[in-house]
Amino acid sequence: MADGTNTSTVARNALTCQSGQVGTSSGDYYAPPDRQFAPVRHGNAVKSYTDGRSAMHAMAEAIRGAKKFIFIADWQMNFDTELTGRGEAGHRGRLSELLYDAINVRGVDVRVLLYDSIEAAAYTHENEARTALYKMLDENTPGNVQVGLHNPATGRKDAFNIGFSHHQKILVIDGKIAFVGGLDVAHGRWDDGNFDVVCDPALHVINDHYNNSVSKARGMTSDELKLTYDTPDQSPDAAGRVRPGFAPAYLPGMAIAMDRMREQWDKGAALAELLDYADKLAVPDWLEKNGLRKLAEFFVPGFDATLRIVRTVAKVLESIQVDLQEAELKYAEVIASVNRSVDEALKGNGGASGDAALRAVEGYALIKAKEFEAWAAEKRAVVQSAVGTAEKIGSRVVGYVGDPSAVSRDVEAARRAVMDALDRALEAWKSFETWLNTPVGREQMLLDKGRHARMPWQDVHARLEGPAVFDICRNFMHRWNAMMWQNQGGDRGVGKDVREKVNKGIGQVNRLPGVSLPEQKTFARGQEITALNDAWLKAMGGGKQLFGDLTQPGSAGGISVQIVRSSGTALHAMEKKACAKVGLAMDDGSCIAPYWERDQPMHSIQDAMLNCIESARAYVYIETQFLISDCSYSDAEPGNRLDTIIRGGRRGPSTAAEQKKAHKIGRVLGATQKTADKVLPGTPAADTLAFQQGVRSAARNKLVQTIATRIIKAIRSGQAFHVYITLPVHPEGSLFDGAVLKQHYWAQQTLLRGRDSLIRRVCRALVAKRLEIREDSVYEEDLRKEVVAGGWKSYLTILNLRSYGVLKDVNHDHYRSAPPTVGGSAS
Repeated sequence: MADGTNTSTVARNALTCQSGQVGTSSGDYYAPPDRQFAPVRHGNAVKSYTDGRSAMHAMAEAIRGAKKFIFIADWQMNFDTELTGRGEAGHRGRLSELLYDAINVRGVDVRVLLYDSIEAAAYTHENEARTALYKMLDENTPGNVQVGLHNPATGRKDAFNIGFSHHQKILVIDGKIAFVGGLDVAHGRWDDGNFDVVCDPALHVINDHYNNSVSKARGMTSDELKLTYDTPDQSPDAAGRVRPGFAPAYLPGMAIAMDRMREQWDKGAALAELLDYADKLAVPDWLEKNGLRKLAEFFVPGFDATLRIVRTVAKVLESIQVDLQEAELKYAEVIASVNRSVDEALKGNGGASGDAALRAVEGYALIKAKEFEAWAAEKRAVVQSAVGTAEKIGSRVVGYVGDPSAVSRDVEAARRAVMDALDRALEAWKSFETWLNTPVGREQMLLDKGRHARMPWQDVHARLEGPAVFDICRNFMHRWNAMMWQNQGGDRGVGKDVREKVNKGIGQVNRLPGVSLPEQKTFARGQEITALNDAWLKAMGGGKQLFGDLTQPGSAGGISVQIVRSSGTALHAMEKKACAKVGLAMDDGSCIAPYWERDQPMHSIQDAMLNCIESARAYVYIETQFLISDCSYSDAEPGNRLDTIIRGGRRGPSTAAEQKKAHKIGRVLGATQKTADKVLPGTPAADTLAFQQGVRSAARNKLVQTIATRIIKAIRSGQAFHVYITLPVHPEGSLFDGAVLKQHYWAQQTLLRGRDSLIRRVCRALVAKRLEIREDSVYEEDLRKEVVAGGWKSYLTILNLRSYGVLKDVNHDHYRSAPPTVGGSAS
């Protein structure tokens, strides 16, 4: 955030500085000093951009001027994004072209830090970017490029971990210039002030015709295919490097995920890839906390007969009885096993980690090395054989339920159920294989300019020069080292011993007929990544030369800037440890304690935003893709879930028959509530019977409360004040997606429908002032009338971003499925 007021005239309550930067404390417009990422820096130059065209052109010019290093951090970065020169022959304004010249002509060190997405869920194409950029290197390249993939690192141990990502958009040039804001260097972000919905294919090539709210329907043309070809460097010193072409139409995320797993398997690094998935999905604790399937403990050839009975027969039913759902369940089991092996390794428990690793090996062998039919036949044989041999080995398993004969009884009781389960599982597996091999699942599809609107993209970005660039660099370098430490952790400590045990297990599995599994060469990812440390800074010229004297105002301009950030304590701990290990200090000379020394999450973005709203004098303008804030309860009718279920989701009172049915079912649920809630995850019976005032908002941020408080202050004092909020008509994504529908629902609840929505808070204050009563005394009837009357519009304006264009259907030659419309359509 930036304050354009000249520092010599800044009000005392807005900013306090002592001895330059030392002792800085924040006032009304900044994050408070005990929760800030960085102090306020004076003497910066700031330029803002309100569309992708102007921002990307400025970024391209900055990259062309880079001499030492380039940092890029994005949620999504597409290597073939055209930053400038769109529509020109040769497409030399692509990011890949700009970076190619930087590393191969000027010898620049390029570091790219991308969010490591979950391919099958919300894929951001980081694998294609990594592959393409590494093609630009050969042994004679004077510079370097490294691409690091960073998963959320939230420290959460629940299913919601998948909902978090790194969302920073950063470009730093030589420590002198930085770009920050809302624009990824990605498909669909380039736009001019017209924000056209009709695609011009000369400006938006192949995947850059972006709109993830509609289904793609055509394949690539021959001309588009030619644009995807790489161009070998023919210069005398080139030794195999190429200039990447455009990315072809992308495969579906699930296909990419499976292809990558096969690729990693062949390289002997599959378990390292699974480790990363385990981190992102938080699989082990999720399974345990929700009472889902425990890790199935299948035997590895070489274990004794007693262990085989316990681990095979006793667990076969457990692992198969829910029709197996083999692809998902086995995958989760392997992930959990591998994650457990690393957990044990980090604790120094080589034996336990080895056992877990061996289980992971066999679990993976079941997926990759053998056909399901063969595996099912083997399990049938094992179960049938166990029935006849259980009595003979009963004396060897005295500890089994305190009764050796229990083995025999369990085997006999499970036999038929296992056989039936295997039949069902085999049928399910064949259905899965049919789906897996369906060609349409791997279609590489594009949008068509005559059938599909493009999604206009309005966002803001800023270019900074001056001492604030140091804090952007520090953020990047801390994250980079944390990413490296996290991804390469599999080969530290007892990792080598664990890998030896894994490979021993692979050797045992390879004794099976027709099985040939590659040994695991590493548990680490991104082994080519190197640290950003004090030695690296020195090689770049040293911190003093790069950033100047940070205890004094800069000379680039007259703007005061504070860099704000949002991050969690788990990432802070990882950054602190990684930077200590690699040797990075980056002391800025301020007296503010390092953020990672505080045991609290970093939400200085929110802190600064709320402080700005509270301190606003005349108006507030907010433009955002999503606005979801704490609104107390939704406007869903009061009652319990049981009534809603019986009414089939219908609003309004229950009929007499529905009331009678609810009473009868309620008595049954009430009688069994304690027992059911004891054995089932959570408290489903109690939750079904509980009376609720609508649905409680999951959001806990105080944005709406702060906006409303500032407006109410104006209402009470008779002050002229206005808040403008601009939102897209539809933020992004398919309206058939439940998550997208929830976003719309809670945005409506936040603004209008929720019990403590923004509009209702303002209207409550208007009624209270008119009737000269407290706001707590306002009747619901009076509140609703005030909402309809619209007096709140004197203080609040809510706008939508939208555009219009006419689509013209030009040809169907490249459609692979039926077009979604018959003729030209308007959007």
